[in-house]
Amino acid sequence: MLIFLCSVYFTKHLGANLLIAVGFFIMLMGFLGCCGAIRESQCLLFLFFAFVFFCFTLLMAAGLWAVAWSSKVNHYMYRYLEEQVIRYRETEPENESTKLMDFIQKKFGCCGVTSAADYGTRSPPKSCTVSKSIQTYSRGCHEVLVEACRSNLSVICGVGISFALILISGMVFSMMLCCAIRELS
Repeated sequence: MLIFLCSVYFTKHLGANLLIAVGFFIMLMGFLGCCGAIRESQCLLFLFFAFVFFCFTLLMAAGLWAVAWSSKVNHYMYRYLEEQVIRYRETEPENESTKLMDFIQKKFGCCGVTSAADYGTRSPPKSCTVSKSIQTYSRGCHEVLVEACRSNLSVICGVGISFALILISGMVFSMMLCCAIRELS
């Protein structure tokens, strides 16, 4: 029981915990870079370089993973939406699944995974209806979400490339400073 509660807590707060860990890592990395530059320490500058190189490697790995597994991610998104619709049909209205599906359906103007028929014999929820009418959205949420991801792909790639360039410049400048310190010694 304790393991179940811990796993529920961990998955529920995964995003926040991950952001805290990444923020701490970046703060530590910046601290090493600043101290290395101020104290003119080759060791600290090399550690800064290693941290930045590690971040660059993770960024490249994440980009390659996203390209290589895009069809799998598409499939997992479909299955996840199916799960949420099934839970929506079988549970109370104030469940996490119903809140999530209501949000997605209102935000993206869609209904169900492929259509309103996904809700079976039960009538589609109010979040599936266009404004105040009885008519439901014709498009499924999977199709709309995939389209939204594809339309924002250029922005995501641009941000990733910008981060990569910043990391590369950080590595270059730390090595330049490290070499300059070595020549002065």
